[in-house]
Amino acid sequence: MKTIYILMTMLVVNYSATAQTSPIHSSLKFREIHALYSNGKVNDTTYLKKIDSLTTDLLNKGILYSVNKMVENLNLYYQIAWNDHSLSSYRINYYLMLLNNAYMSDFRGASIYYAEKVKEEAEKYGKPRPIIELSVKTQIYSLQKRYDKTIEIYQKEKKYFTELLHKVKDNPENYHYEGLDALKLLDNVFNAYAAQNDTVNIERIYQLEKKFIEALHTRSSVSENDKALINFSSLTIDFYKHSFYGAYDKALEVLNKLEHLLKHNNGSLGYIEYSLLEWKTSLFLEMKNIDSTSYYLKKYSEIPVFSQNQKTLIYNYWAKLETLRGDHIEANKWLLKALEESEKVKQDLSVEMDDLLYAQTQAEQSKLALERTEREKRVRTKWMISLIMLSVIIISAIYVFMRKKYIKSKKLIKALNDAADLQISIMEDFEMEVRKEEQKRLSQNLHDDLSGTLAAIKNRAELVLLNSTDEKQKVYIQRLYELITEVFDKVRNKSHHLFQSAHFVSEEMFKQHIINLAEIAFPTSNYKVDIQIDDFAMANISLEVRSQLIRVIQEAFTNILKHAKATSIEVSVCREKDLLLILIKDDGIGIKKVNEKTLGINNMHERLRAFNGVVKVEGDDLGVEIIITLPVPVNVQF
Repeated sequence: MKTIYILMTMLVVNYSATAQTSPIHSSLKFREIHALYSNGKVNDTTYLKKIDSLTTDLLNKGILYSVNKMVENLNLYYQIAWNDHSLSSYRINYYLMLLNNAYMSDFRGASIYYAEKVKEEAEKYGKPRPIIELSVKTQIYSLQKRYDKTIEIYQKEKKYFTELLHKVKDNPENYHYEGLDALKLLDNVFNAYAAQNDTVNIERIYQLEKKFIEALHTRSSVSENDKALINFSSLTIDFYKHSFYGAYDKALEVLNKLEHLLKHNNGSLGYIEYSLLEWKTSLFLEMKNIDSTSYYLKKYSEIPVFSQNQKTLIYNYWAKLETLRGDHIEANKWLLKALEESEKVKQDLSVEMDDLLYAQTQAEQSKLALERTEREKRVRTKWMISLIMLSVIIISAIYVFMRKKYIKSKKLIKALNDAADLQISIMEDFEMEVRKEEQKRLSQNLHDDLSGTLAAIKNRAELVLLNSTDEKQKVYIQRLYELITEVFDKVRNKSHHLFQSAHFVSEEMFKQHIINLAEIAFPTSNYKVDIQIDDFAMANISLEVRSQLIRVIQEAFTNILKHAKATSIEVSVCREKDLLLILIKDDGIGIKKVNEKTLGINNMHERLRAFNGVVKVEGDDLGVEIIITLPVPVNVQF
């Protein structure tokens, strides 16, 4: 098996970028475009498009910046894109430009961070790119020769690639960039399997990539730049495959096609030249072609340094070339240089890890003023953020808890009001039914009993007239009087019986109403409730008074729900001669000073004032007592 060399080529593309013909190796061009915008010579959209094109042009020429410098160059771009919602699509481009610059510069932490941001922004605007982050990670794993990690990622997302292929075939317009991301990731997977000499999976990945490429070619509105990218991917996977199997002549043909593609693409894929030079160098080394290797290696050595490991790679190639020539002393010199350069790269990577570039980049995006913050200040800031977040979480939890409790109390109070209304309505209906029943029964009894008695009186009167003597007449008259008296007694007794029966039933009903209110307000799972109502305590009390008492007790229950935080409630109703006493007691937090002007207590007073009732509230640390006294008649006249 032959080694397949991987050079970091541009992983992602800008949605709207087109190449410039004269790139400038400095930030001067950025400042010139900034000046055009500041002077009102270009509008927002034109400015953004110019910056898109400039960054693509600079990347094609290998002109790269530090993370901080690139953020500075795009600061105005960021402000415009985020201040105008109609320009929100450019927010994806913003992170793509930062990703491409960081990726080509081999800033790995920043690359992963910006890939995540591209993914987030693309999802917001219906242009999902879920695997762009994984594409970056697998490329980094390839550079680190951690092929098992690359394969692990692919195996985990294997089902996704199958589904994505169908989506690209059915709708290439919407899934074009997802397809390109998939190709880049699959390139890394191919090389991972190649490193393990897994020919079965190599062939599977190759066929899968070819299917993606075929589907991507069906997009009708694809740009020339995107077509070139697809053709580049197709030729790249062919080169990888031929190189793996040692088919060097076929691999060289593929590279010549790539060179032809580069020449006829107006420079928009200029960065491919770096890959092409490296691939030709490595290929001619494998073919042991000293002259061609020397030619392409010189050209490769002359290009600008854009990757941390580029010099190490070039020095290794020179060492291999000198070995082919038989000059082992010179080869060792180049290997020593490669080793020294490799150590520098390791040191640079160590500095990047020490500085936690991923976290630093995230802080820079949140607030550019933190760019040069010292490590100790960053640590303090993190602690402050953690404390603030913890405080926000605690406050939010308290608010949610109190909100839920408020809503629950509100529902209970509404249920109490509805129950009280219903119960009063039931009492009124019952009172009406009792009256109707009483009238009906009285009418029936008057018709049945009194009519018979009156008939007897009539017969006796007739006998008096037939057998008239004064003494007997007196006797019969006396008897007639007794019969009349008996009639009225019967009517009175029946009426009294009906009234007492109605009152006994209504008293039981009142007691049940109070129990129902308590059950609604204080569920037995959370409260202990004790209700005691003496027999005949509500005797002779009118419907109007009973209705107001239900309202007063309901108001007391509401106050306990709102303020008391109680777990035990006692209600007792008793009669002492001409006074009705109602006691409502809880074991809550109590009150230090009773405010008679509060709405709840004032409502109680108002409801009972017309009946000379009195409400007294007493409280301490052990709870609150509400004492209600109401004068009532001792008996009822019929």
